[in-house]
Amino acid sequence: MTDSPRPVPALAHSWYWTAPYVAIAVLVVTALAIVWMLQQREAEAQRDMIVRDVQWAEKTIRLHKQGAENFLQQVVADLVAGTLDAVSFDQRVTQHIASQGQMVEVVWVGEDAHVRWAAPAATAAARPGEVLAPEDRVPFARARELGLVSYGEPRTNGLPVFQVHVPVREAEEFLGTIVGVFSAERMLSELVPEWFVERYQTSLVNARGQILASSEGTLALDERTTFEVPLDLPGAGLTLRAVAFQAPGATPHAFFLIVIAGLAMIVLWSLWLLRDHVRQRRAIEDALREESAFRKAMEESVITGLRAIDLSGRIIYVNPAFCRMVGFDEDELLGAVPPFPYWPEEAYDECRRELEMSSSGRAPTSGFDLGIRRRDGERIDVRFYLSPLIDVNGHQTGWMASVADITEPKRVRAALEESQRRFEAVLDGLDAAVFVADAATDMILYANRAFMNIHGYDVVGRSTLRVSVPQPERSEYRVDPRLIEPASLPMELFDGELQHPLSGRWYHLREHASRWVDGRVVRMGIATDITDRRQTDELARRQEERLQHTARLVTMGEMASTLAHELNQPLAAISNYCMGCVTRIETGRARHEELLAAMTKASMQAERAAKIIGRVRDFVRKSEPRPVSIAVAEILDDALAFADIDARRGSGRVVLRLEPNLPPVFADRIMIEQVVVNLVRNAFEAMAGMPPGKRIVEVSARALDAHAVEVAVADRGPGIAEEERERLFTPFHTTKPEGMGMGLNICRSIIEYHDGHLEYADNPGGGTVFSFVLPTGAVREQVA
Repeated sequence: MTDSPRPVPALAHSWYWTAPYVAIAVLVVTALAIVWMLQQREAEAQRDMIVRDVQWAEKTIRLHKQGAENFLQQVVADLVAGTLDAVSFDQRVTQHIASQGQMVEVVWVGEDAHVRWAAPAATAAARPGEVLAPEDRVPFARARELGLVSYGEPRTNGLPVFQVHVPVREAEEFLGTIVGVFSAERMLSELVPEWFVERYQTSLVNARGQILASSEGTLALDERTTFEVPLDLPGAGLTLRAVAFQAPGATPHAFFLIVIAGLAMIVLWSLWLLRDHVRQRRAIEDALREESAFRKAMEESVITGLRAIDLSGRIIYVNPAFCRMVGFDEDELLGAVPPFPYWPEEAYDECRRELEMSSSGRAPTSGFDLGIRRRDGERIDVRFYLSPLIDVNGHQTGWMASVADITEPKRVRAALEESQRRFEAVLDGLDAAVFVADAATDMILYANRAFMNIHGYDVVGRSTLRVSVPQPERSEYRVDPRLIEPASLPMELFDGELQHPLSGRWYHLREHASRWVDGRVVRMGIATDITDRRQTDELARRQEERLQHTARLVTMGEMASTLAHELNQPLAAISNYCMGCVTRIETGRARHEELLAAMTKASMQAERAAKIIGRVRDFVRKSEPRPVSIAVAEILDDALAFADIDARRGSGRVVLRLEPNLPPVFADRIMIEQVVVNLVRNAFEAMAGMPPGKRIVEVSARALDAHAVEVAVADRGPGIAEEERERLFTPFHTTKPEGMGMGLNICRSIIEYHDGHLEYADNPGGGTVFSFVLPTGAVREQVA
């Protein structure tokens, strides 16, 4: 027999039923406080969101502004270079405006503030010959004085626009400005994305607070959530302002109070029902105490939530783990009927459908996911596993559910998925083709959009050998990818330029070995199309070669009279020797040894003339650069043979000083001869005003180390003026009336082509020393 329940004192009985009501009052106050806290957090979150979004929009506008400035500066460069006329100017501007709609027109304003060109010609407000408006002369003057990009204040009469002035200069001459006219409305509609406009009322405001352009919306504004940031447009004074729209269908704040009151009434009603059944429960409490103690020990030892409902859907059992999970006490949950306290208000219908499915026995055996609300308002995700609840008689009395908190696993999975999407978005946004291939099988595991555009959209899962991916031979890899051990990762495999076997385009390919998500070793390749760059480099190289050849021809043209005089001596000697031999033979006084001596001397003079002509032919011959390992003395001898001709004619002298045992250099002989001849002739021209006896040019060569040889040309002239030093190597700058201003610039280009550098310094004995460094042949052989 079980012991009869002990009588409860009246005072204790009164407190027993008062405590729940006090708890409900505390719950209501706590819920109200929680609602207030949540509203404050929501306001802070909205403030943080609008700050991030506006800063992101400002950054987007700044990037497009930089792109527009780059376009205008390219127009300036082409205009200065003389490659742009009015028609091509109109075509280029029209194409740019068609792709970048925030700019409405581009105008070239001359130095006299008159419009020269305006594009697009069909829609441009400005017309050639017009004078710049007074309000637009401020940025025009600022661009002329500072030589920098200058923005003007927006116009508020008519279509709100503002201008950017990019100065046009050729050398030090101011030619005017290229003016880009931006529409505030188009900037707002083109550069601010649709999702931003749907979320905020976006406006462009000038320095006086006037709204130049603004987006429209049908929703009411939330004036409490406002943020503005100044745009990086110096002189324009524009500010980007955003005001958040109120969310459609937002739940009124009073709704939560009603829900809390309703839940409180439900709890009160439940307590009232429990009061009617308390006597029956007391009768069996003693009998179940031992069993309950044992079950309680088991319940408190598990971390999985357990919840049981009867066939009507009323909660009849919850364990402590479930109570901790939902944040409600066991007393608050037991006896609760739908809607349960932990059901989110916004998901009542979904929760009720899940309950009906569970009650009808149609719940999946693998479980189902459900979002619930904790007592403090926090939302968590749980997974329910249902099984029928059978009593001792074998009858089903309800359903038992085991509940597992999956909030953190879902958060981690969502974060990983979002990270994967961001990663793929970044890679798909690259112009370079990116792929990942298995190092052992060459099967492509991943390819970005640029790669698929080149090789097809079905490349994933295929071998790199079957899709014509430009890749090096196995022997060109630093390590064979098939032999890489995971412990040595990451590792660079290849960095170089390759040509596509089918399209013929050139790519700069970098491959790294790393570990894939499943642990296998993979090759990650990044291929950047460099075809245009190579074509540009090749064109520049050919232009440089033609310029160098022209310079050599000019040098020979300047030395033509000197060379003619130099050739006249051996030719006259040959003629005299031959005429002497003829005379002796005619008179019959010819002796064999005298004729042999005369003809030998004539042959030597002919050889001398042939060497002079051969040097001239080699010097002016147009050929591809062919760097070889050659002795420095051989280069200097041939170069000074030309220079010495000018030196003797101008009463000057060339002194050659060579350090013994100089290593050979890796260079093109003709190109280096051109440098030496140009420097020596410049040295003599610098000493033109000095007495003949002091016109001495010293050419020396010494080894800096085992890898480099320095060649120096020193004169004793007046030196280089301070104002000329900064422009010494500037193309077309010369101090000589008949000079082209290209000699030193070509010399420096030739030396840099040989991986060297051309420098100058003051000569301690007066004058200037020009020197350049060339790599030795041993260094080139090591690199090769």
